[in-house]
This record gives sequence, C-alpha cells and structure tokens, in this order.
Amino acid sequence: MKKMGLIVTSLVVGLICFGGIQGQAAKLVTVATPYRQSRLQHLYHVKKVAKKKTVSLDIVLKPRQTKTLSQLALAVNTTDSQSFKGYLTPQQFRAKFGQSSATTSRLTRYFRACHLQATAANNGLLIRVKGHVATINKAFAVNLKTARYHGKKIQFSKQAPRLPKQVAQPIRAVVGVTNLMIAKSLTTKSPAQVKHLTAKRSPTKFLKQYHASNLATSGQQGAGQTVGIISFGHVPTAAIKHFWRQAGVPTTGRLETKTTGGATVMDNGDDSDDETALDAEQAGTIAPRAKVRVYTAKFSDIGWLDAFTTAFAENRASSLSLSWGLSENILRDLNRDHLLTPLYGDIMNTLLAQGAIQGISTFVASGDTGAYGQNLSESSAMPGIEADFPADSPWVTATGGSTLPIKKTFAPGISVNVTRERTWGGDIFFKGYHQHPLQFYQTPHLTRRVDGGQRWRYFTPIRDTEIPTRCCRRQYL
Repeated sequence: MKKMGLIVTSLVVGLICFGGIQGQAAKLVTVATPYRQSRLQHLYHVKKVAKKKTVSLDIVLKPRQTKTLSQLALAVNTTDSQSFKGYLTPQQFRAKFGQSSATTSRLTRYFRACHLQATAANNGLLIRVKGHVATINKAFAVNLKTARYHGKKIQFSKQAPRLPKQVAQPIRAVVGVTNLMIAKSLTTKSPAQVKHLTAKRSPTKFLKQYHASNLATSGQQGAGQTVGIISFGHVPTAAIKHFWRQAGVPTTGRLETKTTGGATVMDNGDDSDDETALDAEQAGTIAPRAKVRVYTAKFSDIGWLDAFTTAFAENRASSLSLSWGLSENILRDLNRDHLLTPLYGDIMNTLLAQGAIQGISTFVASGDTGAYGQNLSESSAMPGIEADFPADSPWVTATGGSTLPIKKTFAPGISVNVTRERTWGGDIFFKGYHQHPLQFYQTPHLTRRVDGGQRWRYFTPIRDTEIPTRCCRRQYL
C-alpha cells in the first residue's frame, strides 16, 4: 500500500500545477538558481513585468554519469585512444547521459498543466517553457520585475524559483528568470553595402596563404558536408549569395536557416546581420560544395542553450562556428549579481561535450580584444588578463585573428611594419601612440585599434581594409 501510494502521488504531481498556490509553500523547494534582488545595486525604474508579456525559460536537467561524460568526450577525440572516433548519435547520447523519456514526459505534462508551453529536447537535458508572465509567476513562485541596471534594462525576481519537490528533483537549474546581456558589434559596415569582391580580399587568398589551394583543385570542396553557424541575428540571404556569385561558387540550394528560439533580453543586443553574413560568406566560399546551415537564436542566455541544443539534436552539421564570446570577467560579474545562474558555465560545458561526443567540431571566437576582457560596468578594455567564454571550454577549438605582413603609414608619425604574419592585436600601434598621442586623439579609428577592439574585415567585399587580417570575430561587451 505504501509503495502504491507513492506512485499515485507522483502521478498527481505530474498532472497538477502547485506552483504559487497559497498554502503549498511547504511543498515547494528552491531550484538551484540563486536569484536575489538584494545583491543588485543601483537599480532604478523598478516595475513589474506586464502580466500578458510572454517569457521563455529553459529548464536544464541533471545529466547522468557526469564523470564518464567528460572521459568519453576526451576519448573519442584522442588519436591514441581505443575509442577514437567512436562517436555517439543523439539517441545514444541521451540513453547514456540524459534523463529518460519517462522523466521528460512527466515534467512536460506538469508544466502544461500549469498552462505553459513545454517542449523537451531530444538529449534529455533541456525543456523549453514558454508562457505569460502571470502564469510563469504562479508556476515558479516568482515575481518578475524589470529595472535599469548600469544603464541597461534587466529582468529579475526577488524570489528564487521554486517547484514541488518531485518536480524539482531532476532539475539542475532554471535559466531565464533573471537576465542581462550587453552586446556591441565590432564590425565596420552593414552587409547591405556589399559591392564587389576584390582579389586582394578573396577567400582564395586564405587558401593560398595557408598552402591549401590544392584542396579546391583536387576536388575536396566540402561535398556532402554541412557547416553550421550560430547566429544571433537575421540571415541576410541576398548579401551572402551576392558574395558567393562574386567568388564564383554555387548559390542554389546551399544556404539553410533554422530558427531555434530563445528570447530577446530587454533589447540590449543588436541584430548582428553583418556577423552572420561574414561567417556564411567565408565558409561557403572556402568549401564551395558544402551546405551552410545557420542556427538563429535570440540574443540571451537561453538563446545560446537553444541554438547549440538544436544543432546537436539535428546532428547534421559536422562543424559549428560561434563568433561570439563572453569575457570571464563579465561572467563573474553576472554570477556575483545573480543575473545568471552560477551553473551556466557548467551547463554550457556539458552541452558542448555532447557535440564533442557526437563528433561535431565546434569553433569559438577568442575575442576581438585579445587577452584584455571587459567588465559589466565598463565599455572599454580593463586591465588584467581575461579569457573568453566559451572559447575557454575544453570541448571547443578557440580561434583568434592574425595580421598579415604589411608596411604602411596611417598618419604622420604613425607607421606600421609587420614583416611576417603575427597575432592580431592593437599593440602594433603602441610605439606610434606613445610618440604621437595627438594623432590618435584626432583620428578616432586609430584609437580604437590601439585597444584591439576595432573590427577589420578580411573576407567580405565591403571596402579595402587598411590592414590585412583574417578570422574576424566579435564579443560581448
């Protein structure tokens, strides 16, 4: 009888929404996501979020066999391992590391009983939840508000999200209750201004520079492969195809778009269409027979999760490119102020490990400002050394930029002489800056180059760049 009673209770919890109901507080437990309004300083214009506003959350579930997960991600990508290239399918990954279908079905039924949309990912590690603020507040026992914080609009809750114990047990974190992401594009021009592709800036020069031209001539042009790109903007199809035509590569049936969801975080970001164009143009020209599939997401913490979860679930792209990064300094600030769950880094690493286990190569930008990251309250580079996240993940390949040989005078007394390819950075201007600082004050674009934050296009035919560089990226600021 006792055993049967437990089963009946579990079924009832799976069908009835208890969140926020008076008198049920003792039955609710805090989900491991510490949001506290008291930790936020300098809040102003505080107000409740409109009840009819739609909010999206990601319910992140606990992985199973976490130690084995890391070991396998390393083993299948290590040449002298017996498991080398023993990649798993998404279904095999879930069977080994994700929550069971029975668990995700029970949770989705529960959230739907709370009058929320709920969709489980096929890795058994994530459930997307969406609904009106009034419904979210009730289901998770929170009280969503907005405010201005460091000049940006944020969403937050004074209360931590709570759920019935039986519901919360397999849940690792609730992502999206509070959020703040600040983005700034470091590109120079909009893709709408694309004119003509010059040989000087053609991706074919990239192949020549790295002695890879024989790949194209020998027929190794990416046939049968799909290159995946994570994008937080729209896909400027016309600009991308125009570039491909100028480069003399096929344009028909190659460019694909997959919308993955997420939620815009208080309109603090930009569309980044130019970034998407740059990545797609490069990939589609260097591998002219490969398909380019762009996974679009809204710019947010859950946008990141949704984009990678979708790409790994499809298992179509053999490689993924992410041209965004987050300074570890900012990550600490967000964790300190409880604007982002402290588990977010671990959650992303688990997700990226899934890609590695499936044999998907993920390439992530190391940042436009090199070793000098930013913090939450400043818009300029801060002293100290900061890596970028998730380029610091062990399950991705971090990619940076390089400056090609060049000898040029940019202003009176400001000359650069790079004799061989070297790391991309503003320090090539340091000598001129110390000798002729007034020239930099009078020429703003040179000042930006000193801190390494200026974007120089190499591949996209916007205009001839003044310094030839390759592998241009962007980052959170």
